[in-house]
Amino acid sequence: MAAAFFDLPELEAANFTHRYLQPMDNVLRADNTEACITLCLQRPAWRLSLQTHKITGIR
Repeated sequence: MAAAFFDLPELEAANFTHRYLQPMDNVLRADNTEACITLCLQRPAWRLSLQTHKITGIR
C-alpha cells in the first residue's frame, strides 16, 4: 500500500465541506488507486477523486 502523506484524522477535524482523496499519477498508479479506495472505504468522510482524462489516455 502506498504511503499516506497527510494526517487524515487531523484533516477530518478541520471544518471542510468536502474531502477528496486522489491517487498520485506515477508508475505506481494502480497501487495508489487501490490505497485511496481502501482509505475511502475505511473513512466514509472521504471521497475518491479521479482524473478520468488520465485514465482514458486523454492528456
